[in-house]
Amino acid sequence: MLGILIISKKIFPLQTTGLFLIMQTKKDEIIDIGYSLFSEKGYSNIGLKEILDKAMVPKGSFYHYFKSKEDFGIQVLKKYSENGLAIYKTVLNNDTINPSDRILLFYTSKVKEYKEQNCMNGCLLGNITAEMSNNNENIRELLAIEFAKWENTLENCIHQAINNKEINNELSAATMSVFIQNSWEGALLNMKCKQSLKPLYHFLEGLKVLLN
Repeated sequence: MLGILIISKKIFPLQTTGLFLIMQTKKDEIIDIGYSLFSEKGYSNIGLKEILDKAMVPKGSFYHYFKSKEDFGIQVLKKYSENGLAIYKTVLNNDTINPSDRILLFYTSKVKEYKEQNCMNGCLLGNITAEMSNNNENIRELLAIEFAKWENTLENCIHQAINNKEINNELSAATMSVFIQNSWEGALLNMKCKQSLKPLYHFLEGLKVLLN
């Protein structure tokens, strides 16, 4: 899943005032800056002043958009997951390709992406999970919700592959989807630790066997 999946794309209501459009644009810009900062330094290592300086907004404007740093972090994670999930669904719901091939296509493309990025960043959801799950219940709950969305999308695709007789093991689609997501997140963390693509290549080898 995951890895660097942010899209610099703005989505606005069809009926809106010019002022609201400007406000939403600025809010999205601050969220995108938060994504960059959290990816580079993590959540705890970023203070409000650094966010304000990078976004070039006064503290009052920041609190107009976000209730707190925690609220800001949650909105960054939500947008990151939402944008990444849109890509995931585009690939995994593409009925012109066999379901098992869709899964391999997505993860193979992500490995190529990390190769181009020299094993940097990883998945923001996974990074923040490792950092904050024991320290912030609201963030932990949000992460669990977002991961479940990815697992459900993958599970639906695996169901199709099983119905098409593409997969011949005895595991359920639910078990396979959770196993694949857990393996991917672990591989990404290992990639960052070792600064090597080998964990991702090993993941792909295992995925091919699982989907056989």
